[in-house]
Amino acid sequence: MLNLGGKNMGKVFSKRLKNLIDVHDVISFDIFDTLIKRNCYKPTDIFEIVEIQYNQTNKNNKIQDFKNIRINAEKNARNKNKNSEDITIDEIYDEININKFDKEKVKKLELETELDLCQINLEFVDILNYCKKQNKKVICVSDMYLCKEIIEKILNKFSIKFDKIYISSEIKKTKLTGNLFKYVLEDLKIDRKEIIHIGDSWKADFISPCKIGIKAFHIKKHSSNFKFIKNKDFYDDISCNIIYSFINNNENKISNYYTKLGYEIVGPLCLDFIFWLYDSVKKDKIKNLLFCARDMKMIQEIFDMYFGNEILNSYFYVSRKSIYLPFLYKKNKFTFFKMLIPVSKRKITICQLFDLCNINFNKEEIEKEILKYKLDYNKKYSYDELISNINFKKFYDNFMLKKIKLFGKQQYSNFLAYVNSLNYNEKTAIVDLGWRGTTQNMMIEITDKDLYGYYFGLNSLNGTNLNKNFKTYLFFENNNCYFEQIYSFMALIELIMSALHGSTISYDDNITPPYVLGNGSNTNNQDIINIQNGTLLFCKDVLNLKKYIYCNKKKLFAENFINIGINPTYKMAKNLGNIYTENIKVRKLCDCKKLLFYMFHPKSLKQDFLDSEWKVGFMKCLFKIKFPYFKLYVILKDKFK
Repeated sequence: MLNLGGKNMGKVFSKRLKNLIDVHDVISFDIFDTLIKRNCYKPTDIFEIVEIQYNQTNKNNKIQDFKNIRINAEKNARNKNKNSEDITIDEIYDEININKFDKEKVKKLELETELDLCQINLEFVDILNYCKKQNKKVICVSDMYLCKEIIEKILNKFSIKFDKIYISSEIKKTKLTGNLFKYVLEDLKIDRKEIIHIGDSWKADFISPCKIGIKAFHIKKHSSNFKFIKNKDFYDDISCNIIYSFINNNENKISNYYTKLGYEIVGPLCLDFIFWLYDSVKKDKIKNLLFCARDMKMIQEIFDMYFGNEILNSYFYVSRKSIYLPFLYKKNKFTFFKMLIPVSKRKITICQLFDLCNINFNKEEIEKEILKYKLDYNKKYSYDELISNINFKKFYDNFMLKKIKLFGKQQYSNFLAYVNSLNYNEKTAIVDLGWRGTTQNMMIEITDKDLYGYYFGLNSLNGTNLNKNFKTYLFFENNNCYFEQIYSFMALIELIMSALHGSTISYDDNITPPYVLGNGSNTNNQDIINIQNGTLLFCKDVLNLKKYIYCNKKKLFAENFINIGINPTYKMAKNLGNIYTENIKVRKLCDCKKLLFYMFHPKSLKQDFLDSEWKVGFMKCLFKIKFPYFKLYVILKDKFK
C-alpha cells in the first residue's frame, strides 16, 4: 500500500471507478495530469523555469526567450519526423540551433525540473492502493517525449508500483492514433475486454481507446481545489504559478477549514515575507536577527526552516509591558512617558497606566496620592486629556517617577544582560509586525546602539530615532492602499500570528531563561492553532521547491490575505470574532449579540460596535447577508473621526 496521504476522490466517482476496476484484469493509467501532477499550470511553464534556473548560474551567457525557442523546436522536430508518430527529447534538442549556450546542460536542467516539479495526484492514492489490494496488473501508458528512464524515476519517486510502462516516444506509436493501445494489447497478449484505461485527455484517453473497444474512464484535467483564494491572476508570474499550483495539488489532504485557511492564504504571505526579509537582510549586511515575541514566533520558525543556516537569528522575548520600565528608567522625562500612552480613542485609567508600565502599586496609596493632584482614580482619560493636564504632569514628576526609579533599576540591568546574550554586539535588526516601531525605538534609547527594523507595515513612527534604519514589507503610514484595509483588522492579524505562550512581563537574571511570561492567551482556541498549523505545514511542504520560488510577489499574496479581514464569510466572522484579544482589557474580537437584542437596546449596539477590534467582522456577524461591509466601515470611520 502507498504510504501517501490525501483526501480521496468524491465517493460516487471513486465507487464507480472501483466497480470498473473489479471487472477488469489490467488497469491502464495515463501518467501526466492523471497519476502525476506538475506544480505549474501548463507543461510549457517548465521551459520558462528552465530559463530562469539556467541564467542564475550562467550570468555571462544567458538564454533569452527559451520558452518560445523550445516550443518551436518541438514543432520543427515533429514536422521533420512525420513518418514517426512521436519524437524524443533528443530529437527536439537537435532542432535548437543556438550555440550561445550548452544545449546538453539545458536539456539536463529541463529533465531535473520536470522531476522536481512533479508530484503524485493525491486523488489517485486510494485508487492505486485498491488496484494492488485486488491483485490487478497496473500499467502506465503515456504520449510523452520524455524517455522511459525519466518517467520511471518520476513514478518511483512517489512509490507508484507498476507492472509495465509504455511510452510513445520509445515505441513510436501514440494513444491519440490508437496504435499505442493496439501495441499494448499485442504485447500483453490480452483481449480488449480485459483492460480499462484511465486518463484526462478526452481524445487520447477516452475517444481513442473506445474506438478500438477498450473501456475508458475520463477524469478532469484541471480541478480547482481553492477554498479562500479570490485573486487568481497569478499564472503569469512563474513563482506565484508554482506556489498556487502546488497548493491546488496538495490542499485535498487537508480537511479542517482553518488549517486550509493557513495553508492556502496565510502560508504564502508568510513565505513571501521571509524571502523579502532574507533579501533585505543580505542587502543591508545584517548579521543577527531578533524576531519579536509574540507576533513573530511563527515567522521565525519559517525563516529558520529556509535560511536558519545562513543568518544568525533568535526569538526575542519582549513586549510593551516588559520594555516600558527599562526604557522609562533610562529616559524618564515626561516627554518620553507620553510616547507610551495609547493614542487610540480607547480611554485608560491611571491605574491601567501603572499596569501598562509594569510598575507595582498599592491601590490605597495611589488613591490617596491622586487626590492631591485633583485627579480621579476611576475616571478613564483619553491621550489628549492626560498630556494636556498640568496636574497629571505634576503627578508623574512627583510620584510616578519615584516608582519608576525604584522598580526600574533592576529591570534595566536585567534587560540589558538578556539583550547582550542574543549576540547584540553584531549588526542587529529586529523583525516585528510593526504598526508604530515602539520596540525598535526604545531599544535604541536603552542600549545606545544602532538597530535596524523590518516590519510588515508601519502606521506611524513612535519617535524620531528610527531615521532610515527600517524597511516595511506592505505599507508605511497611510499613503499605501493596504494601510486602511489592514488597519481595519489589525487585531485579527495579531491573533493569527501570535504565539500561544504568554506575553513577556519582566526580566530576572536569577532564573533560566531570564524572562518571566504571563498566562498564555488563545491556548483554548483551536481555530487559531489550526490556522498556524496550516501555515507551517504549507511552508514545510513547499520547502523542496525553494530554488524555484522567487521573492516578493506581495500584491497577490497580500490581497488574498486581506480578503479574509475585509470580506469574511459568516462562519469565519462568527468563529474568529469569538476569540479573545488583549488591548488594555481582555475582550472578544467582536462581541456581537443578535440583531433582535440590539433593536431593543440601541445603546448597546453602539458600544459593542465601538469596542469591537474587527468592525467588519462585527457587521458580518450582525447582518449575515452579503454586503460591502468594508466600504461601510470606511464611511463610518470617516464620519465619526
